[in-house]
Amino acid sequence: MIESKYTTSPTHVRGNAVMGVTGGEPVKHAIEGARQVRLRLTGHVDDVEVVVRPMVVMWGPGRVRPDLGWQEVGDVLLCDGPEADRWLRELDGDKLDQDTVAMIETYLMGHLTAQSD
Repeated sequence: MIESKYTTSPTHVRGNAVMGVTGGEPVKHAIEGARQVRLRLTGHVDDVEVVVRPMVVMWGPGRVRPDLGWQEVGDVLLCDGPEADRWLRELDGDKLDQDTVAMIETYLMGHLTAQSD
């Protein structure tokens, strides 16, 4: 689950949070988003076990700029958007096959459509 934030205001990490972002704390949003996706998938997509990792990718002049291009903030991977070539290597786990991705996408899109009706 990726939470993407653009900010012109200076931000910094304090504890397990990114401070200074307008519109809510992104680490908390990423954790909640991952939890929601995990709940939606568990037991509904042919018992496919998918690890949903919360991430925050920051953009803009006020973004956090970790030395490595990424850093752990609690259980969330905080990434500097323009440094994608550095932090993409840090993603672990197995790559999902296209059939599994299509199945997950179909289920989630159906769930979103049902919510908007």
